[in-house]
Amino acid sequence: MEVTGKLLLPPTFDRIYPFCDGMAVVQKGIKFGYIDSTGTVAIPPQFDAAHRFDQSGLAHFNKRLESVEEFSFP
Repeated sequence: MEVTGKLLLPPTFDRIYPFCDGMAVVQKGIKFGYIDSTGTVAIPPQFDAAHRFDQSGLAHFNKRLESVEEFSFP
């Protein structure tokens, strides 16, 4: 990725973490999500914690359940 100094996104997030393999973790309030290198929201902020994508294209995240009723076993 070429560094141009050009503003990629209007300041809509509280924090944008470094890009890794074309994706970056973003934070809005207390929720985390992901954007791609064009600034497009890939996964809206909805997680309680999120980590950057690794070399295999996987990322770990944490989403707390709002209530016990939301979780069910098959």
